[in-house]
Amino acid sequence: MKYFRIIAPLVIILEIFAYINAYVVDLKAASIDSNRFQDEAAIWARGGEFRFVTDAEFFHQYLGILFRLFGESEFVATQFGLIALIAALYYILRMFERLGVRYGPIVVALVALWPSSLTRVTTTMREPYLIFFVVVVCYLLVKYRAENSMKYCYAALGWSLAGAAFHKGYAILFVGIIAYLFVMGSNTKSRGRDFRTKALKVGLIGFLVIALVQFKEAFESVRGLRPLVSLMTLDSDYMSRIVQSKADRDFRTTYDAKINFDSASQFLTSAPITYLYYMFSPFPWMIRTGIDFFAFVEGCIRAVALGFLIIMFRKKQLNQIAPVIVVVLMLTFVWAAGTANYGTASRHHITTNWFFFMIYAYYFSIRKIEKQPTKRRAPHTRNRRERLGRT
Repeated sequence: MKYFRIIAPLVIILEIFAYINAYVVDLKAASIDSNRFQDEAAIWARGGEFRFVTDAEFFHQYLGILFRLFGESEFVATQFGLIALIAALYYILRMFERLGVRYGPIVVALVALWPSSLTRVTTTMREPYLIFFVVVVCYLLVKYRAENSMKYCYAALGWSLAGAAFHKGYAILFVGIIAYLFVMGSNTKSRGRDFRTKALKVGLIGFLVIALVQFKEAFESVRGLRPLVSLMTLDSDYMSRIVQSKADRDFRTTYDAKINFDSASQFLTSAPITYLYYMFSPFPWMIRTGIDFFAFVEGCIRAVALGFLIIMFRKKQLNQIAPVIVVVLMLTFVWAAGTANYGTASRHHITTNWFFFMIYAYYFSIRKIEKQPTKRRAPHTRNRRERLGRT
């Protein structure tokens, strides 16, 4: 009930915008993509066949199923995206509660009503689903870190694969979870449980490697699945072609920064520059319109959040949110690698805005606890401090 009181007003506002988008006036900031999704879905609904596909084609088929079941209604199809977004807000609140972070209602309000995302999540776009997948994966990994139960890892892997069906870039979530399991691990200290967990990890990795080797050609033949295979096999030629195809598109918002896969040294020098452009452009000298200025403000918000992240890292206060940081930073790197203009980047940022808002909440939660006198600090406050990772 406490979550309902927080989320219900946001749902009303989202529904109003969904209705306006569908029946009154086109408010969509990416109407070309939304309309294309609807057109392709309508064609599929009238005679398409089920196929094993991923990425945009999967989303066409997914919307086509909704159109076939409920009629070709943008408003009805949008409801399923809103359900995914509402579920994401719920899991953000659950994550905050588990971590002992304050300001949860403010963060979910910002996620739901942020200007650059409000008109995009209230139509037939993939962004609401993509927000949900990354949030639920992070929530499950936070639970794994706290409880050392591999069932949460398996659930996170399953949701990451579901996310990869909606967008090929989400294949990195799967890789990120595997990397996190081996590098970070959990908080609990039990030799027997730790041995069983390591055995399960080794078995899981062995199974994935064997499957990839044995069925590589079959996986590549699935439309949209090639990026996952190229990522896991380090196929730099394929990844370079993808990046080049993005960079060749000449838009007003295109920036001259892309990752170079020709050699290790060129990759190491080009990757940071590309990441900086993705995270913080447009820079002041690139601003031409009011939309550019708002994108610049968003970049400043991310820059300050990363500054807070560095401060907390130096103070060793990031223990509990380590899995969230690993997953989100890997996802932003993939977005950066495949993005060549800050217009497209603004859409990708929608999927990770919640993380940067969370960093603000996490930082100020710690600051508020630190300012309280130790002798007067209530027991529940001390527990909150422990959950926040203060060691």
